[in-house]
Amino acid sequence: MKNLKPLIFAAHTELKPTLTAIKKSHLYEAFAAFCGFKSYAAFQAATVINVDNIELANSQ
Repeated sequence: MKNLKPLIFAAHTELKPTLTAIKKSHLYEAFAAFCGFKSYAAFQAATVINVDNIELANSQ
């Protein structure tokens, strides 16, 4: 799931009416944090993406 553009676009479209300050970059960073990375850049550099602890990922 390296191509997140459609997912991020859909999420941004849904959130924009209620959260006017949210940017797509925030959603990319949030998705990377959900997967356990400290930044979206680290997520992009990874060759394998594993979410080991789903509860920890959800809390982040």
